[in-house]
Amino acid sequence: MNEDLISVVIPVYNVEPYIAQCLDSVVEQTHKNTEIICVNDRGSDNSMTIVREYAHRDNRVKIVSHDVNKGLGIARNTGMAAASGDYLFFLDSDDYITGSILEKLLDTVKKTQSDVVISKTVTFLEDENDRWLIERQRAVDSYLDFSAREGYACADIADAISNVSSVAWGKLYSLDFLKSNGITFANANIIHEDDGFNIKLLSNKPVVTWIKDIGIMYRLRKSSITGKIEQAAQRRKKLRNMRTSLEDAFSYIHKHLPKSNAMRVVQDIKCHNLYNYCFEKKLNILGLLKISWSPRLKRIKLFGINVFEKVKAPKISVIVPFYNTVKNLGTEQYLRQNIESLIAQSYDDYEIIYVDNNSDDSSRAIIESYNNPQIRLVSEPTPGVANARNAGIDNAAGDYFTFVDSDDFVAKNYLRKAANALKKLPDILIGNFTMCKGGKMDIATYRYRAIRKYGESIKDSYGSMECPHNIFFKLSFINKHNIRQTDGIFVGEDNLFNISAILNTDNVKFYKSFGYYYQMLETSSSNVKSDKYMTFIDAYDRIFTMAKEKYGYINEYATQYFNAKCKDFDALVLSQDLFRRKASELCEKYKDQSTSIPSTK
Repeated sequence: MNEDLISVVIPVYNVEPYIAQCLDSVVEQTHKNTEIICVNDRGSDNSMTIVREYAHRDNRVKIVSHDVNKGLGIARNTGMAAASGDYLFFLDSDDYITGSILEKLLDTVKKTQSDVVISKTVTFLEDENDRWLIERQRAVDSYLDFSAREGYACADIADAISNVSSVAWGKLYSLDFLKSNGITFANANIIHEDDGFNIKLLSNKPVVTWIKDIGIMYRLRKSSITGKIEQAAQRRKKLRNMRTSLEDAFSYIHKHLPKSNAMRVVQDIKCHNLYNYCFEKKLNILGLLKISWSPRLKRIKLFGINVFEKVKAPKISVIVPFYNTVKNLGTEQYLRQNIESLIAQSYDDYEIIYVDNNSDDSSRAIIESYNNPQIRLVSEPTPGVANARNAGIDNAAGDYFTFVDSDDFVAKNYLRKAANALKKLPDILIGNFTMCKGGKMDIATYRYRAIRKYGESIKDSYGSMECPHNIFFKLSFINKHNIRQTDGIFVGEDNLFNISAILNTDNVKFYKSFGYYYQMLETSSSNVKSDKYMTFIDAYDRIFTMAKEKYGYINEYATQYFNAKCKDFDALVLSQDLFRRKASELCEKYKDQSTSIPSTK
């Protein structure tokens, strides 16, 4: 039996219809070693009468009282100060939790040695016909959605804010981590108290794990604190509250972090999409001249026309895996061309992450010889380009990242053009690439033909989004959905990664650029006969399954692309009969979902 004590803190204020269900869900948990701290925040109904009845029946229920109403954040501080457990769990008194969630969270925190473990939330409406609540439910569900993930280290504050939701509830915290770092809510009666608390937490770089289990049943109602504010449209009060919460967090950061680091962290928070609006200032002169400025955006409009606009450009991480590039190609030429094209970029805010995947030739020494401050070298001992690329993602510090192969090169303005397009903040940005073979260049790739045929309709062109070339991914988006390259898929691993990301968002943008140059070399490993091409079929089996789940059918161009690539690979695969049979079986499997899967025989 797990004897660790969990302190459950429940602020109580005017929740008479809900408090019994809330308390029942805690006292009936499978993990029994709890203290249930109910903080009386001086409401005007009979909530505390009900709480006292529970305290009389169950000595785990404890009551701590305020003299006057102080608000949710201060009530949580009061509960935290009274807590004596090993771990802490916040629960709002109009919500409830699932039967074994404390046990599951505790098992996970012990297994992973995490500082915070987060469970899933299910929202439900008090009034299922209320249109305002329905819209709010969609927004809340989108914000709180995540994939299970273990051991995330909050190394970069902006990325951490994008990944770790600001809500305090539904999470099991190490109480020692909170108390030893002095992490509390702002001492003010405000809404958005969670945001400042979360920023303080993340600035201490906790290890965070997400689990797939549902923890919180979150009730959406108009009479709640946030409901009143949103429904009454009291935007100015909401903005003041958010600023108070953030300024409290900034004061904490300046007190606890070194000065130079604190200034950078605060600026990154102010520029973050979630909080940039809080620091926006506007000037409107008779509706003719409008000036707005914030840490992220500066804009001047004259007679409704933009005459000046400056958006903070994103930082880009360029990930370059390498394995014996010199030995495999028989020359240093291509690796040096790769390095020199990347360090000569006309864009400033980027890093180049070279990932050494167990090279034993001179490739690493050549990279090191450039002694360029934008180059970072990391090692990934597990063989395979998928593992190397994943290591690059895990080490990336940019807002966006992109992959470049170590024998390819890019145009001097490659990153600058991408950065301009990334100012629109897509989750994924897609350009084109140029194939180089025998001194000739060709832009007529499958991707190019799909974009020409379907325009920017990703629903129609997703199936041909092959190769990592000239695709930029928002790091926080990829991490939120825990999307990584799949080890064991040796051909089509890029397609599977790209399309997995595409099918998780509608925020995909295209831009006109052919500045990535893909070297089609005779000495490339892709020209060697092998049964690795069998894994291409496995990749598209997964892709078609995901596409069917999202769109309800398999797109015509995706099936055409699959068959065309199978024909390309036919001469390179060793077990041709097996390859052809598996390809035909896949077509047969999905023939009812697509009317356009031609035969592969």
